[in-house]
Amino acid sequence: MSKIYHYTNIDAFESILMTKEFWFNRLDRVDDEEESLWGSGKMDIKMSKYVFVSCWTKDPLENRDLWERYTENKGLRITIDDNPFETHMVTKNFHTYFSHWFEIISDCVIPLPNNKVELYDVKYVEDNRDKIKQIIKDENEWIEIKIEELGIYKKKNIWEKQNESRFKIISYPYIPEEINKIKSDLLIDNLIALTGSMFSALKTNKDITPTHIPVRFKQSALDSIEITMGPSTTDEDKKRVKELLKKHTSSNIFRKKVHNSSLIM
Repeated sequence: MSKIYHYTNIDAFESILMTKEFWFNRLDRVDDEEESLWGSGKMDIKMSKYVFVSCWTKDPLENRDLWERYTENKGLRITIDDNPFETHMVTKNFHTYFSHWFEIISDCVIPLPNNKVELYDVKYVEDNRDKIKQIIKDENEWIEIKIEELGIYKKKNIWEKQNESRFKIISYPYIPEEINKIKSDLLIDNLIALTGSMFSALKTNKDITPTHIPVRFKQSALDSIEITMGPSTTDEDKKRVKELLKKHTSSNIFRKKVHNSSLIM
């Protein structure tokens, strides 16, 4: 089984262990603001506010840019299995984060068919505007979205050093008031109404309320976790992390799972 890596601060790591969850953050709220500037298709639909991402790297070598940007060299790097989340099996080769065909969270909908659990490599390009523009094809009432290309384009000259990969959740806006008017008890009627409401809201660039979506870790993944301390962390920081692992994981060898950075500041 392969490993993936996430750089964060110690407080955020404590929250992960306490809740056993990882927050997928909305793409228009991550550090690369350009990912949310550009719309797609003729209607200029800004899909970034409907995409939630969990950011990792596959690179086992310590990354100075990630240390500095996300921890100020005082945090830690999580090493964990590359399938760390609890999932639901649809078919042998298709797992998803949710058990319902349409997961509704507040005023957004997460369709199961569009949300295969997969780790996507970020593609670094000279100019991501044109790439994002082409993700949606829209003609009159018809909209086609290139699902796999959502949330994977970043500018080469600024972000390429991060060598990033992402899990992502794709949602759509909908209009709750429209669904509340449906009187039918038939599932198909409600699904048709929900789908129509989703595309109506999408065409108007309707905002959604959620800023993050929590996804639960497998306990087995947390139990096998390893930690690399940031280059500027202290012995007290390391002691705190060891105590957190001892308290919140089932491993009896937690003392061997916390390593010092190999980088010299």
